[in-house]
Amino acid sequence: MNKYIVRTSLVWIAVIASAVAFYLYRGYKPKQRVAPSGEVQPAAVGPVAPGKNENKSNTNPNTSAEVPLTSVQLTPERMQSIGVETGTVVWKQISDNIRATGTVDIDERLISYVQVRFSGYIRKVFANATYQYVKKGEPLVIMEAMKMEHTIAAPADGTVKEIHYAAGEQVLEGAELIKVE
Repeated sequence: MNKYIVRTSLVWIAVIASAVAFYLYRGYKPKQRVAPSGEVQPAAVGPVAPGKNENKSNTNPNTSAEVPLTSVQLTPERMQSIGVETGTVVWKQISDNIRATGTVDIDERLISYVQVRFSGYIRKVFANATYQYVKKGEPLVIMEAMKMEHTIAAPADGTVKEIHYAAGEQVLEGAELIKVE
């Protein structure tokens, strides 16, 4: 049999089964329980107020302390005196803005300092502006030490935050050249 026919048949069977289940669920109404005396039992019952006589005709020991709840009519003056408030239900979208104070700081594990292990002169600076983006391995500075040129590369991807030397300046051993975040 063709896969398409099988898939379509399964989908239609599921749709029909769902429709039948929905129809049966909508048509279901729970039966009300009838008291032994033929009266309809109340939907809710509450405790007996102290000092009131219990219903003597009720022979069921489980419901001897319960009386049926009834509706209460209150005048507008009485509702105002006890603090009843009414209102209209309105569909509104709740704002989820949260304002808080705090301190924003950079993750110090992401900061890289470019330092030299020898003294010499700066011949050329490639990272010549702060906030310039550099990639790992990209040349930052060319230095001359002991009549040889050394290219100093970026240790990590990031943004140049500080440049401490310019071309032609002398650098001592251990000096920080550039800070990359």
